[in-house]
Amino acid sequence: MTYFQVVKHMLTYVGIGLAIESVKKIDVKMFLNRILGIPSLIQSSLFDSMTDIMDQLIHAAKKTRTYDQGIVVYKNTFIDADYIERVIWQNPESQTSVVKATKVRYVTKVSYDDATSLLENTIQEVPNGFYGFYITKRGINVHILLAIDKMSNLGLPAKYVTIYRPVKGRNEMEKTEFEDKYEKLEDLAQAKDKWDRAIAVGGHLGEMEFNIITGDIFKAYNVVKSAINVGNSGERELPVRVVRVEATIRRSIDSSDPATSPAKTPAQSSVKRSNTSHTDIIVIDDSDDEDMEIANVESVAKDDQLHLCGIFVTNFELQRCINEFERINVQIEANKANIAKLRIEQQQRAEQQQRITLEQQLLQQQLQQQLQQQRQQLGLQLRQ
Repeated sequence: MTYFQVVKHMLTYVGIGLAIESVKKIDVKMFLNRILGIPSLIQSSLFDSMTDIMDQLIHAAKKTRTYDQGIVVYKNTFIDADYIERVIWQNPESQTSVVKATKVRYVTKVSYDDATSLLENTIQEVPNGFYGFYITKRGINVHILLAIDKMSNLGLPAKYVTIYRPVKGRNEMEKTEFEDKYEKLEDLAQAKDKWDRAIAVGGHLGEMEFNIITGDIFKAYNVVKSAINVGNSGERELPVRVVRVEATIRRSIDSSDPATSPAKTPAQSSVKRSNTSHTDIIVIDDSDDEDMEIANVESVAKDDQLHLCGIFVTNFELQRCINEFERINVQIEANKANIAKLRIEQQQRAEQQQRITLEQQLLQQQLQQQLQQQRQQLGLQLRQ
């Protein structure tokens, strides 16, 4: 049974429409108001069904990257000083309209110590839930992960298990799928050995990077939206992701003050990096920050820390944005040239019209003089 069919039965029960077309027009607020008038037992069942459907839709949307999480906070990330606020576009018509990009690096790998800390700090809310280290039941290669079972927002057992893989980091998995694929590993020494081996084999796979676009993001929004949805054949457009980054600045040997270091191209940047100690775990906070003003984003550097808020793009998406900005600049220059050409043509037409007007005035004066002379000659002839 599809989502709309389920909702159709719910809404029909509470007296809202019969056609599936009318169901699509009903919002959640009206649905919740209507179910308040039915017995509490049925009301709870309908509400639980709705939340289950919403959880499944959200989980599916996350897999297809069509779920808008609001402002996501990335902590314990790193920014090379050479890549702070690299200008990728400046509006030729306004010197204050500037779009910048900052390359952010982070590690999705989770060390065994961090995994055990996560497990120890987790309150076991779900009785008989999935907690601890698990390995795959089948297959030649044995994969290990950390599983943590949590309650949903309604105080009920969640339908998805939060998992942490050694290299890929945090994710979610449906409980039925998780139970079918994984079994618990009680031997912690064996768990540590498999976990450390997975990180060693993974190498650089757990090291990722993305870019934060800041500055005049209102000018950049449509460009980023187009870049993200290139080749997207889905019915729904992929959302523009807004993120907040709390990063540690990594200085290269040739870099100056991280807050004022000029942007360099990758070819100019030093390949030597300082050995900054850091925690490999990446913490993501899905909560919205109501006090965050996105419009005029300013970066603040203090004690080698940088806070940024802007639009999240990958390296490929950033390159598409840069190409689009270059096309916009070409178009702006072409428009300027066309406007200048039109102005010259208008000026030439005005000058030509002025010459024609002067010639007409001179001709009219000559005609008046000739007419006056003819009148004078006619008067003389009459007097004679």
